[in-house]
Amino acid sequence: MPSSGRNQDSYFNEKDQKQTEGTSTLFSAFESTTVDDTESVGDILERLAEEEDGEQSIQRGNYQHAIDVFQKMISNSNNPNKISLLRLKIALCLNKIGERQKGDEQLYAALKSWSGSLSQNENDQKQQIEQLMRSADQYRHMGSDMRALMIYQQAAEKYKNLKSPEHSLSGVVVCISKIKKMFREKMSSGKAAPVIKDLAKWLTRVSKPNPRLLAKGLHDVANFFSHGSENELALTYYKMAVDKMEELFKDRAFTMNLYAQCLHNRGVVLKSMEKYEEAEDHFERSVKFYEQSTDFDSEEDKQETLRQSRDSLRRVRQQQGKPVF
Repeated sequence: MPSSGRNQDSYFNEKDQKQTEGTSTLFSAFESTTVDDTESVGDILERLAEEEDGEQSIQRGNYQHAIDVFQKMISNSNNPNKISLLRLKIALCLNKIGERQKGDEQLYAALKSWSGSLSQNENDQKQQIEQLMRSADQYRHMGSDMRALMIYQQAAEKYKNLKSPEHSLSGVVVCISKIKKMFREKMSSGKAAPVIKDLAKWLTRVSKPNPRLLAKGLHDVANFFSHGSENELALTYYKMAVDKMEELFKDRAFTMNLYAQCLHNRGVVLKSMEKYEEAEDHFERSVKFYEQSTDFDSEEDKQETLRQSRDSLRRVRQQQGKPVF
């Protein structure tokens, strides 16, 4: 499995949850449709046809026509959630044609409207948040990182408020992972740091969390800070992830890939701080626990990960003038 471009010692398992990744279309008209109880079947079909027209116009690059379609739909709708989604689509189209100021006005209006308009139904809430995430994905793919960050942050706040602890934690962890990937090795990563710190603080307060999700979230927080050169924070959150896994999984933690991964990546940070003996200790432990791991996708993945971890151990020993194996 590939290592990070920033540091040859780093190893990251990038199998993020795919529930909100962008697809070949900006949005799926049918997935994003919220049915209003007052609508007739004919009204719903007409609305779907309009939305499909807008989506196809986006795919053809006819952004102005798409804007016209979505604006017409807004004028015919009294559903605040639907209006917010349509504004997000218009904002994307305006950015595509270079009208960034107008696009941002639509984006801010959409997020402001969305801030108080979530459905009372949990499944509807999840669907609406996932629409936000798809919008953020599209800005991210366009290279508009700060706009994507703003939307991911909004989505994370919505996930926090879901009644289901599992859905809430899962959603926040996905947001952290996406922000981490977006800002890795970028000079602007400091702008995302306050958002990550806030989400990390929330993670540490979750009551009776899913252990694996919590550990993944803490790992990704640490990973973000290690790439932003905030080494002390990275060390803190890697250790927190290790401690939580030991607390919640007991001995089973020692058979988990993620446990070894946190030790290895903590060693990478220590090495970058020239704390070579501590780094060596972490690499030795990561090799041991990678060997014991039982949750790799394949034996090939396990052996490649072990190779990288052993290489890291060899290099740090060489730097100290110690014999290598």
